[in-house]
Formats: sequence, structure tokens, C-alpha cells
Amino acid sequence: PYECRNGGCGVCMTVLFLLPKWISVSHACLAEIFFSTTVAIALFTSPSFRNPPHMVDATGSLSLRTLGLWLPFIVLGQVFLGAAYRHKALDLIWHVAGAVIVTAAVLFVAVFALLSYPQHRTLRTFAIFLLGITFAQVFLGVAAYMSRVVTAEAPQPMPVMVWFTVSHVATGALTMATSALFAIQSARHVHPVAVAPMRSAANMSH
Repeated sequence: PYECRNGGCGVCMTVLFLLPKWISVSHACLAEIFFSTTVAIALFTSPSFRNPPHMVDATGSLSLRTLGLWLPFIVLGQVFLGAAYRHKALDLIWHVAGAVIVTAAVLFVAVFALLSYPQHRTLRTFAIFLLGITFAQVFLGVAAYMSRVVTAEAPQPMPVMVWFTVSHVATGALTMATSALFAIQSARHVHPVAVAPMRSAANMSH
């Protein structure tokens, strides 16, 4: 996959040329943004996207449209913290704290979507997939750290540690891309909050 090749090239460049940490961290974040943009273009050009959206109204004062649009930026912040930890620019505690925040945000938004629009096939599908990929990412993150601790005395990186670390980074890219797709679908299918009262008033007038 692109993310694995790009991540490998970034690590090699960092080690060989002793690049500043901020360049390596920026490269990691830019790779995630590029991957998410590519996935979004694939969605925009897909046959399903040509069909008219199934519009639904915002529920209450919270709008899934707004919550969904914030989600990729929260995930990108965690990508930054993870890259900073890998390149020894920040301590692990920052990455762990970010993981807790992202997991809570994804859980809240996805459950909100499932409870608010249980009959909306597109929103339901993307919410379930977002939950699954996020929890898989959390598991891989814990496994990557534990494998690093267990193999700390090894003379060279062990395959189990390499596999979990690469899988964690690659799944992080999938989490970022999925949050971007969820934001796009939320903006496409959910009316803004201000539209719902206007639609209700128009229906009452008729």
C-alpha cells in the first residue's frame, strides 16, 4: 500500500540524512492528508456518488454534519502526536492522551449517527466502519507498544515489533481516510441545523 511505502521511505530518509524532527513529523502528516485526499477523490468519482443524496434533518441542537466535519481534524491531531512520538519529538503520554480523545470522539459521533439515523444506510454503514477501524487501531497501538517493550533487549528490531508498528501506522491512515469519508457523507446527507426549522415552518404553512 502507498502508506507503507511512503512511511518506509520517510523513515529511511530520516535515518540516512539525519533530517530535523519537524520535517519527519510534517512528512508523516502530509502523507496521511495525501492518502485521505486520494480516497476522497475515489469517492467523488464513484458511481454511487452520482446518485442523489438521501437528505435528513439535523436532530436537536447537535448536527451530525458539524460533528462529522470536525472529526478528521481531531484524527489528524492524533496522527501528529503519533509521528512526533515515533521520531522522539514528544513523550508517549501525549500519544496515549490523544488516543483517548480520538477514541471518545469517534465513539460519540458514530453512536450519535447510529441512534439518530438508524434507517439511513449510508450513514449507518460509514459509522459502523469508522467504529471498527478505530478500535482495530487502538488494539494495534497497544500491541505495537507491548511488542517494543518485550523485544527491547533484542540486538535488532524483531519481526513481531515491525509488523505491529507498520500495521498501526497503516491503520492510522485508514482511520484518517475513513473519518474524511464520514465527514463527506455527513455533509452530503444531513441538512444544516438552520435548515430544519425553516423546513418545519414551511410544512406548517401548507
